Amino acid sequence: MASPYEIAFKYHTLGRCVIPSGGGDEGKKALVPWEPFQKRRPTDAEVQAWEERLRPRVWAMVTGKVSGCFVVDCDSSEGVAIMAAAGLQPHVKTPRGGSHYYVALPSFPVPTKAGILPKVDVRGEGGYANFSGGDVNGQV
Repeated sequence: MASPYEIAFKYHTLGRCVIPSGGGDEGKKALVPWEPFQKRRPTDAEVQAWEERLRPRVWAMVTGKVSGCFVVDCDSSEGVAIMAAAGLQPHVKTPRGGSHYYVALPSFPVPTKAGILPKVDVRGEGGYANFSGGDVNGQV
């Protein structure tokens, strides 16, 4: 099983914008000021320094134009069933039982919006989605 850092660095090498996460009471907060990374990807050196200094168990992908994708975040069996009915399988299973579906960004901006369906959110421009090493479903 890949470590959280190995998965994060793989995403990084594929052109995604990753940041260290796992802070706050719920373990979902970014460990660095992440607003600059809504506009630019970190360098290899920044990603490596975060791993050495912070050793995060959780990383996050900043969504929107900077990563070229958005994430549909389903935290309910109903949301997962809707995605399955469309023939979609999650890319990530979250530690709390949710599922993330990574979607290529279309030619127009996709906003971050909570509650598009009960317990289904979209993480687009101005958002990020957490992941850890053990929850990535073999695809990056």
